[in-house]
Amino acid sequence: KEFELMEKRAAKLAEYKIKLDELHRTQSAKKLEELSRLKTNETVPAVWQAAREASKEDDSRKLELFLLHHGFAGVNSGKLGLRGWQYPLHIAVLEGQEELVRILLSSGAKLSVINSLGCTPLKVAHRLAAKGEGWSSEKIASLLEASSNAV
Repeated sequence: KEFELMEKRAAKLAEYKIKLDELHRTQSAKKLEELSRLKTNETVPAVWQAAREASKEDDSRKLELFLLHHGFAGVNSGKLGLRGWQYPLHIAVLEGQEELVRILLSSGAKLSVINSLGCTPLKVAHRLAAKGEGWSSEKIASLLEASSNAV
């Protein structure tokens, strides 16, 4: 029965990914069409703007897929899982996903959230770094510290 549920969830995730990919392709095509109509002297700034927007869209897409894959409703919504109560930032740290940590922080993820073990994402990163687990745990800890100092 659990296997059937997992298969259904995997199928649903695949369906969402296809829809997100199609949306991304449609938006990219519209932006290219818009750029082709610009005058030459407007093209360079417009290309840079389009590149920035595409990067934001790519980050947004990665974030949507990460949240969907892990069953989170938003960047600051917690859930009970195999490791107890966790938040997206905790999971990204535990998985060593430096880019997703950056995306979550820029999307408003709170550094103050506490998991079932009473740890913030920064404390989790420090523990992983102290154990030597994950090559990126020190980088992630630095990223989280820099973000907490900026607040």
